[in-house]
Parts: sequence; structure tokens; C-alpha cells
Amino acid sequence: MTTVTWTLEEAYNGTKLSLMYEGISEAAGEAAMGLLIALDEAWDKHLVKLRSA
Repeated sequence: MTTVTWTLEEAYNGTKLSLMYEGISEAAGEAAMGLLIALDEAWDKHLVKLRSA
């Protein structure tokens, strides 16, 4: 099992979103780095869509 923690902070002219993943290496073992890279790419794409909405 993994945990994602979202943190929102006030930022100049908006809000800063931080995400922290925990437990990935225990859950995914040797595949953890690949999973982290995939998650990073997915969030990048998702946040681009949010910015344009």
C-alpha cells in the first residue's frame, strides 16, 4: 500500500500544490523507479490540463 500526501500552500498570485508519495519502494520493489517516473510524467500532463481549464 502507498500513501499520497497533498499539501496546498498560499503562493504569489495562486496556490502551490506539493505531492509526496510514500511506500512505493516497499510496494513496487525493483520497479519503484519506473513507477515514480511514470507517476511524474502523468502528473505533469494532468497539471498542464488543469492550468488550461
